[in-house]
Amino acid sequence: MREKEISKNNIKQRNYNPKITSDFGEGNNDFFIERLPMRALNFSHTISNDFSGNKPHIHIGYFEIFIFIKGNAVYYFDGHKIHLTPGNLIIFPPESLHKTDVDTNVDYERVVIHFSESYLNKFSTEETDLYEALIDRSNKVYKLDNRILANIAYLVDKNMYNIEKDEIAQDIIIQSEFAILLSQL
Repeated sequence: MREKEISKNNIKQRNYNPKITSDFGEGNNDFFIERLPMRALNFSHTISNDFSGNKPHIHIGYFEIFIFIKGNAVYYFDGHKIHLTPGNLIIFPPESLHKTDVDTNVDYERVVIHFSESYLNKFSTEETDLYEALIDRSNKVYKLDNRILANIAYLVDKNMYNIEKDEIAQDIIIQSEFAILLSQL
């Protein structure tokens, strides 16, 4: 798959040279390419108190929707340093540099959805270009109301279970619910 073949050197050849500034915190002068599972769509809903932050990273060919549920965390992206509050949503386009610093004294709960550009294009229509819509909404912080936040967490939890099933029509159910999730953003 294309994602496995790309290295930092390839990125520089593609005229992509992420700039890591002091906005990314102390001692972070490098970045890495986070490898995602081979699926075109990945869901996670995680609660942890041992997350020690990460280095600045990018996802080649994948969008990331990050939803903060609870905890004490700071997100760095696109020259911004944002102290997150429950219900914050950030959309990262492919190859967007970002990182998180987390207070490990409290539980850190978040929902993360990764999906490929080609997967997203399945949902675009003549009237709605979802790729452009998400690019327009990228690298900004949004606040979800509690009803939408609860609904998205429910859909993610349900689909984390469904994606592992090997039953007829599971892919159609997951695609339908992903479309519903996108419509709520």
